[in-house]
Amino acid sequence: MREFWLLGLITGLNANHPAKVDLLSSVNSTLVFDWMDRYCKKNPASDVFAGAESLLSKIERESKR
Repeated sequence: MREFWLLGLITGLNANHPAKVDLLSSVNSTLVFDWMDRYCKKNPASDVFAGAESLLSKIERESKR
């Protein structure tokens, strides 16, 4: 169930992105789960919301290359 919640959170953050760009068009759920697992291990004091924002920021930076 937590996986669905995470996907919903990331989808909501993406929908409210200021540039109104679909940052998730090239991302699948496996990538999201794997990335968040690594983020949480590296940042144990952080929360899921911060991790989701960090993931979207990373995707946005990479899409501009």
